Amino acid sequence: MYHRYYYINSLIAVVLCFILIGFLLLPVIGIVYFIGIIIAIVKTRNGQVYQLPFTINFLSKVMVTIFYYIKLKRGF
Repeated sequence: MYHRYYYINSLIAVVLCFILIGFLLLPVIGIVYFIGIIIAIVKTRNGQVYQLPFTINFLSKVMVTIFYYIKLKRGF
Protein backbone atom coordinates (compact mmCIF):
# COMPACT_ATOMS: atom_id res chain seq x y z
CA MET A 1 0.00 0.00 0.00
CA TYR A 2 2.80 2.40 0.88
CA HIS A 3 4.57 1.80 -2.45
CA ARG A 4 1.51 2.84 -4.41
CA TYR A 5 1.36 6.23 -2.68
CA TYR A 6 5.11 6.67 -3.05
CA TYR A 7 4.86 5.95 -6.77
CA ILE A 8 1.97 8.39 -7.26
CA ASN A 9 3.80 11.05 -5.26
CA SER A 10 6.96 10.57 -7.34
CA LEU A 11 4.96 10.70 -10.57
CA ILE A 12 3.27 13.96 -9.55
CA ALA A 13 6.63 15.44 -8.54
CA VAL A 14 8.21 14.54 -11.89
CA VAL A 15 5.28 15.95 -13.87
CA LEU A 16 5.29 19.18 -11.86
CA CYS A 17 9.05 19.47 -12.28
CA PHE A 18 8.77 19.16 -16.07
CA ILE A 19 5.93 21.68 -16.16
CA LEU A 20 7.74 24.21 -13.97
CA ILE A 21 11.06 23.85 -15.77
CA GLY A 22 9.27 24.06 -19.12
CA PHE A 23 7.46 27.26 -18.18
CA LEU A 24 10.66 28.79 -16.84
CA LEU A 25 12.72 27.90 -19.92
CA LEU A 26 10.09 28.72 -22.54
CA PRO A 27 10.59 32.52 -22.44
CA VAL A 28 14.38 32.11 -22.50
CA ILE A 29 14.24 29.82 -25.54
CA GLY A 30 11.81 32.22 -27.24
CA ILE A 31 14.14 35.19 -26.71
CA VAL A 32 17.17 33.23 -27.99
CA TYR A 33 15.22 32.10 -31.04
CA PHE A 34 14.05 35.68 -31.76
CA ILE A 35 17.66 36.94 -31.52
CA GLY A 36 18.68 34.15 -33.90
CA ILE A 37 16.05 35.31 -36.40
CA ILE A 38 17.36 38.89 -36.21
CA ILE A 39 20.92 37.63 -36.81
CA ALA A 40 19.69 35.53 -39.74
CA ILE A 41 17.97 38.54 -41.32
CA VAL A 42 21.14 40.62 -41.09
CA LYS A 43 23.37 37.85 -42.46
CA THR A 44 21.08 36.99 -45.36
CA ARG A 45 20.85 40.65 -46.36
CA ASN A 46 24.66 40.55 -46.60
CA GLY A 47 24.48 37.47 -48.84
CA GLN A 48 25.68 34.94 -46.26
CA VAL A 49 24.07 31.57 -45.62
CA TYR A 50 22.81 31.20 -42.05
CA GLN A 51 21.09 28.34 -40.29
CA LEU A 52 18.75 29.16 -37.44
CA PRO A 53 19.59 27.69 -34.04
CA PHE A 54 17.56 24.73 -32.71
CA THR A 55 16.83 23.44 -36.23
CA ILE A 56 17.41 19.97 -37.60
CA ASN A 57 18.83 19.38 -41.06
CA PHE A 58 16.44 16.97 -42.73
CA LEU A 59 17.84 17.59 -46.21
CA SER A 60 21.45 17.07 -47.12
CA LYS A 61 23.55 19.92 -48.45
CA VAL A 62 23.48 18.29 -51.89
CA MET A 63 19.69 18.52 -52.02
CA VAL A 64 19.79 22.13 -50.87
CA THR A 65 22.23 23.08 -53.63
CA ILE A 66 20.09 21.27 -56.23
CA PHE A 67 17.00 23.19 -55.10
CA TYR A 68 19.03 26.42 -55.14
CA TYR A 69 20.15 25.93 -58.76
CA ILE A 70 16.62 24.99 -59.85
CA LYS A 71 15.38 28.17 -58.21
CA LEU A 72 18.05 30.22 -60.00
CA LYS A 73 17.19 28.73 -63.41
CA ARG A 74 13.50 29.54 -62.97
CA GLY A 75 14.33 33.11 -61.99
CA PHE A 76 12.62 33.18 -58.59
